[in-house]
Amino acid sequence: MGALAGSFIGAQVIVFYALLWPLREDNWLTGFRNYFSNDQLSYSAIATAASRGRFFVEPLTESGSSFYPSAWYYFMGIVGGITGIPIVTLWQVLGLLAVATAIAVLGAVAYRVSHFTFAPLLPAIAILTGTLSTVFSDNWFTSLNSHAVIWGPFGTLFPLNGESVGLMLGGVALALLLLATQIGPKPRVIYPAVIILGLLANIQTYSFFSATTLAGFFVAILALKKLPSRNRLLTSAALIALVLLSGRFVAEIIGPLPLLVLLMLALLPAAWPLITANLRLSIIAAILYVGFAAPQIVHTLLGLLGDDEFLNYRQASTDELGVNLGVAILCAIPVLLFVAVCLFTLKQFPNSGFTSLFIALGIGAAIMTTNDLWGFNQEPYRFWLQYLIMAGFLTSIVLAWSITKWRTADLRKILIPLVAVAVTIWVVSLLDFWEFRGYASDQGVIETTDSRAQALRDLVPTDQGLILSSRCVDPQVLRLITTAPVAYFNYGLAWPDNRNEIPSSNQPDLQASGVTYAITDSACEQDWEFTETEIQALDVGTYDGGFLTLWKLPN
Repeated sequence: MGALAGSFIGAQVIVFYALLWPLREDNWLTGFRNYFSNDQLSYSAIATAASRGRFFVEPLTESGSSFYPSAWYYFMGIVGGITGIPIVTLWQVLGLLAVATAIAVLGAVAYRVSHFTFAPLLPAIAILTGTLSTVFSDNWFTSLNSHAVIWGPFGTLFPLNGESVGLMLGGVALALLLLATQIGPKPRVIYPAVIILGLLANIQTYSFFSATTLAGFFVAILALKKLPSRNRLLTSAALIALVLLSGRFVAEIIGPLPLLVLLMLALLPAAWPLITANLRLSIIAAILYVGFAAPQIVHTLLGLLGDDEFLNYRQASTDELGVNLGVAILCAIPVLLFVAVCLFTLKQFPNSGFTSLFIALGIGAAIMTTNDLWGFNQEPYRFWLQYLIMAGFLTSIVLAWSITKWRTADLRKILIPLVAVAVTIWVVSLLDFWEFRGYASDQGVIETTDSRAQALRDLVPTDQGLILSSRCVDPQVLRLITTAPVAYFNYGLAWPDNRNEIPSSNQPDLQASGVTYAITDSACEQDWEFTETEIQALDVGTYDGGFLTLWKLPN
């Protein structure tokens, strides 16, 4: 038991090493991670708005409507509103806790299916897996078209945002479904899995799509493995082909998102015997899934039916984000080699659940990472990243089981070279993590407790209209520090009222946008200049590098 406990503890050490160690020299508990921070600051504004009792609004101005899946940020905001703990601290603590808990659950599943003492370590180790980008791209990530990138799990999980949490929850849900293939379809395992899958709709869109499609393919292929039928296989294959071939035409009529529903419905013939054999369980599971997914889905559908401008813009703004097939395979080699190890073991010790998982991963990844070709057109590279991360976690579970089967001399003799190659390539891939660690450390944190931040907190009114931030203070940082609504918005997140008068850069139309106060900084050379007599300086706050002035603008 001591070694097993050590494995669970060791897994947590790896999690905190990967996600916290790069910031060990910074005020990480009170600073906001500066790693690709622009979007993360917008997400933190959702939590800030929620802490003030404002939901479903554009988070920076607290006006208009937001359709972004925000349950994680709402949860964070509610906790902050009740406890008074700053959002920046909750972001760090709750994010790390969510990842650490998910890794512990994945480790427990790995141990349950294998009884391998060191199994709990493997899901945590999977976080460190690189994409060989340092070797082939001379950086810790591989750049694609536009803003698309390929990097290891650490690159996606490090922000501790809704996507990080959604991916970990998706991995847990799939792990529970995998466990059910080993111990039987027990409600105590299936129901939590489908509840999590449904909840993902409210947490992060791409995690929801990724986990749902993978779960759908997994169940369909498992049914075909357990109850083979050429007719069911051909029917589902034909329906999937029909969806993919007609996708572009169908998307023009009903939009791209309903295509995903059609894709999942195409799996029903394949999965039907497994569903009917567990009919009561399946009905309750479907009700739970739909029920927990419904809030976000209904909210979004109402927006689409209302012809919301932002949603129409969002659906049409994901071009040039595909993944080249050669690059996709090359960067997945560190994971694919361990998949090969598991598949070779499965050839000697057949297991329908594990085999079905790998087939589902292959088919799901092939379809979802090429979705720009068949009409769905929702950032294909994001699905590559998410499928790779979930593949790493789930492969680690099957690998734990595989290790317990390497007892015969003949099997070990054949596997040793393959395992040696897999481990060697994986170690080489760690160069990505090493370079990432340096990059994340250099980025550091955005200070929220220094003298200027404190001066802003003391100076800025929080409930008297929009604040125009100094040119030298990121308005999103001002929002995080003071909780006051600011005259700025993230164009790709949500649109506020008067969005044309509140551009995402430059000075807004002060009168039309409803700005009531402005901040200037004496240390900012290119700051706003107010010479109009009706704009009055109300207060001044000093900090170590200068002073801030609060200006009152006419209503």
